[in-house]
Amino acid sequence: MLKPIAKVIVALNGNLDKKQIAAGFSWGLLLGLIPAGNVFWIALLVISFFFKNNHWAKLLSMAILKALAAVIAPHMDTIGWEVLHI
Repeated sequence: MLKPIAKVIVALNGNLDKKQIAAGFSWGLLLGLIPAGNVFWIALLVISFFFKNNHWAKLLSMAILKALAAVIAPHMDTIGWEVLHI
């Protein structure tokens, strides 16, 4: 019972190179900005696990951005509207 759990922890904790941590963080930002639950988000999440990146960084940055999304969304909407109407 503990072996599968240990394998998951080892897999998530691998890829500790700076580039791979940055890639995981970038995937997390991308997934954090897209509304969760639709087919596109699920497909990107599944695809992201096939690339060589740090999965902990991805999950952590995605969780932080999802938690802050309610606070950031009105400001992002205003900034986007301003950029589109320049």
